[in-house]
Amino acid sequence: MTRQSIEETFNRQQTKLTIKRTFMDLLNQEGYLYYEPEAFEKYDSFIRVNERVEPSSMVKMLDNLGNILVLRPDVTTTIINQLIPRIRNGGALKLFYDTDIFAQSAQGPIDKLAQFGVEYLGTSSTEVDADREVMNLMLSMCDTFNVDYVVEIGNQKFLNALFDKLNLSNEQLKTLKEIITFKNVSLMRPFIEKLSIKPNEKALLETLFSLEGDIDDIEASLRDIRLDAQMKEALKELRTLRTSIESNTLKNRITFDLSMLSRYDYYQGITFQGFAPNANSAIMKGGRYNPVNKTTQSRMPAVGFTIDMDAFVREVTENG
Repeated sequence: MTRQSIEETFNRQQTKLTIKRTFMDLLNQEGYLYYEPEAFEKYDSFIRVNERVEPSSMVKMLDNLGNILVLRPDVTTTIINQLIPRIRNGGALKLFYDTDIFAQSAQGPIDKLAQFGVEYLGTSSTEVDADREVMNLMLSMCDTFNVDYVVEIGNQKFLNALFDKLNLSNEQLKTLKEIITFKNVSLMRPFIEKLSIKPNEKALLETLFSLEGDIDDIEASLRDIRLDAQMKEALKELRTLRTSIESNTLKNRITFDLSMLSRYDYYQGITFQGFAPNANSAIMKGGRYNPVNKTTQSRMPAVGFTIDMDAFVREVTENG
């Protein structure tokens, strides 16, 4: 990789600062408060929420009591474990953050990723309204800087309903989730053949990777498959969200994908990820996760997203 000149470095950093200030002004106007997440997370607490994240990818250390800590691999997990237990029931807390997450690369160095994120915890209205507000915020932040993007939207509720029906062992379920996460078509068929499942569920698995595009097309593909109430509710939520998003360029930018699955297992409802021409992976991602408040032992409605700031800055610079 060619190293940037000092002029290019400062120009890019100035662009990033301008973008952040614009984001902050927009979010302050919408009633969102700034939040600075903790730098460290207890290893056991993180793994409890994210069983499929490879421990070798985390930056680990010991505190003076001998507890294993990880250097913030994910902000949403920190919010689930450290912020939500302090929130009382009722009302809503809208927040945003501007921070870094860290990962241990296979080559040895520690990778740092700059993230700007938005979270809507609790709800003063309905979950659908909160999903719509957060999604529209993300799209408006992109539109403000004329970023060329496409957004894929799924619903973890559909997959969770399918997983419940399959009645798999923990190891089988973990394998299936990895196959779906990486859309590994070549491994899906032999995996299905080893299962003792009903024909309807087998048909669902065989059809899963084709369930993308427009909602009408997805529902047509599912016409001959029996769906339970939770699956039907997941499709209804996607259709409702589709009609409520305000972006002027929506038709050319939004697709749906029922096989979308994050490596983070806390998502339980609408999920989404945004892609741009000059990025190798999603530059924004998020969804609904509704964690349990350990203090009240009740679920708290929660939805949010993160933006990869370095990738976003590259898109703005390229488009400029």
